[in-house]
Amino acid sequence: MNYEEEKEMKLDAMRYRWLRSTQNHDLRETQTAGCIDLLFVHRGDYSATAPGPEELDFHIDRAMSKYRLQYIGRNPVLDVYGNVAIEGEIDELLE
Repeated sequence: MNYEEEKEMKLDAMRYRWLRSTQNHDLRETQTAGCIDLLFVHRGDYSATAPGPEELDFHIDRAMSKYRLQYIGRNPVLDVYGNVAIEGEIDELLE
């Protein structure tokens, strides 16, 4: 891993730590345009919750194992519609 890749990984880790540490706290409730207020987890039709920090880790880990992404470098592969491609779809995109 080169210096730039290591720097990008550290920044990504810092961003995630900030999101996780501020989840469900007043710090984010600034009503400022572009502000990240809360991250919600879909629980079914018309239902979502804002999990606590530990729960957030669980839901991210579960989603990552269910929907494995394909990457080129740091960026995920996108399909023809601009959506992130899930593992297995990359083969279809390359055909």
